Amino acid sequence: MRNTKLYIFSVLLSFGGLCVSAQESDQALRSIRANNTMNQLSEGNGNLNTTGLYGMGPSTSTKVLGDPYWDVHWGISSVELKGGKELVEGNYVRYDIYNDELEFLLKDGIKIIPGSKVVSVVWQDSLFSKARFLVNANKFKQSGVPLTGFVEILVDNEIALLKRMNLNIKKPTYNQALDVGNKDSRIVKEEVYYYSVNNTLARLKSKKDIKAISPKNQAVLESFVKEKKIKFNNEGDLILFIEYCNTVSKN
Repeated sequence: MRNTKLYIFSVLLSFGGLCVSAQESDQALRSIRANNTMNQLSEGNGNLNTTGLYGMGPSTSTKVLGDPYWDVHWGISSVELKGGKELVEGNYVRYDIYNDELEFLLKDGIKIIPGSKVVSVVWQDSLFSKARFLVNANKFKQSGVPLTGFVEILVDNEIALLKRMNLNIKKPTYNQALDVGNKDSRIVKEEVYYYSVNNTLARLKSKKDIKAISPKNQAVLESFVKEKKIKFNNEGDLILFIEYCNTVSKN
């Protein structure tokens, strides 16, 4: 019995030695093969083998398309800072809506001021070559709550017209299994218009809002909208309409 146990033990040792020897040999062969392949590729004699890649999926790396600026182009400006006695003038600026920051393009690089420290900014529109007047939105309230960021004053009168630029992030729609859809996130800008009386804002979206603007002059204003074919998603039409509202209100 004892001899039998010794025999089995010696066999196991031999088998273990063979396994270790086989593993070392396999590692050596892999190392030699890798070195040979690298040498062949460096000499231009290697074969490109992509067979093992066919089961892998396509790249799913994503980007964020679009920009977060009110106007991506730099414009010459005049800026009023909180607590400042003088205007900061003659610099090129642009407003980052997403981060609520005003960027200044200076000789030594780009400098940033938080929007909360800015009262107002006037800059030259790069597309239409006209002055745009933005004011800090915290002086206006919607449903009793002060706004953040900035609004653009389009009509400055008893009944004011203002524009706010909202940012929406559209998420990717890509389906890896079907390889369809868009892989990238997109920044979408939405222009939202308001009318304001005594610094209280209300959305201006359609003819239904005319009654709230001026109940006494509703019929006259509706007739004007019909005659001039006012479109409530057109900035120029809305400026014309609100200016007329102020004229009617004064008369």
